[in-house]
Amino acid sequence: MKLLLYKMKGLGWIFFITVLIPTTLAILYYGIFASDVYVSESSFIVKTSERKSPPALGSLLGSVTGYYQDNSDIYSVQNFALSRDAVSQLNNKERLKQIFSSHDISVLDRFAPLGFSASKEDLFRYYKKHVTVEIDSRSALAKIRVGAYRPEDAHWINQQLLRFSEQLVNRLNKRAETDLVAYAERTERQAADQARSAALKLSVYRDAHRVLDPEKQATVQIQLIAKLQDDLIANQSQLDQIQAAVPDNPQIGPLKARIASIKRQIAEESGRVTGGSNSFAGAAPGYQRLQLDSQIADRQLATAMTALADAREEASRKRIYIETVVQPSRPDIAVEPRRLNSILAVFVVGLMAWGVFSMLFAGVREHGY
Repeated sequence: MKLLLYKMKGLGWIFFITVLIPTTLAILYYGIFASDVYVSESSFIVKTSERKSPPALGSLLGSVTGYYQDNSDIYSVQNFALSRDAVSQLNNKERLKQIFSSHDISVLDRFAPLGFSASKEDLFRYYKKHVTVEIDSRSALAKIRVGAYRPEDAHWINQQLLRFSEQLVNRLNKRAETDLVAYAERTERQAADQARSAALKLSVYRDAHRVLDPEKQATVQIQLIAKLQDDLIANQSQLDQIQAAVPDNPQIGPLKARIASIKRQIAEESGRVTGGSNSFAGAAPGYQRLQLDSQIADRQLATAMTALADAREEASRKRIYIETVVQPSRPDIAVEPRRLNSILAVFVVGLMAWGVFSMLFAGVREHGY
């Protein structure tokens, strides 16, 4: 036992390295040099008015409020708040750099205290040590936590992050609205061009074949032919009766001339209906195809116009919202660093490291290494 104690005394340098030096440095830093950190907190949720398929409870709440939380958009806001773009906007006119480079801040905590490493990338890394955005995946509640060395600075940064996040959401809304309306307008223009082209082709076809509507015109011609045939039958019957009664009747000549005229007229009108490519029957297939194309184009145009009206109505509604649950707090006392806790933590960890290394070196010596 005495030999073990003797050997342990020989390991005092381990205690010096693992416990004494770290604890002394922790006392100096946390007790003297570390600057007070004021923390401002806020929380928000992102809501949307789009009709998706929320869970049962969300569906019930959505039916009451008309909105529900959207977990996907809130991560976009989180990524923005911790991005270089957010740092760039906060550092407008070097405001953020001035906040973190103030001479009231300890040299050990200050940003670029010696003037070195003052690049935008260094500022971004320094910023991420002081700003956190945490999201509760169950409630989709985001919490912004900002640490700064003056309470007004922490409050200002938190306020600006909320404002920039709202601007981001507005840009997302505007982009979605623009894309939606632009697509609907493009579709409507294409449908209108197709409708005009189909109508023009139909008009050219009518002029070339001198028809307005082959089916309707053929119907009128058929009715006219039927009437002429009735007249022909009546005149032929009258001629037969006269010839049978009075073969030398002077009315026979005019009746025969009238009958011949009616036959020629029937032949002409029949030719207009079924007499080749220039007839109504010949023009009907091409006309029907062009008319069908024109009707389809008109229906597509009507559908596109309705879709455009719906798109403009949809675009007039703001679909994504940031709802601030807790406004940025203005801290009145510093909550960091936790000086005593930090010193004790360093001391305890040092003792544990000292115990482990001491036992290892003692075991090595006992075995004669």
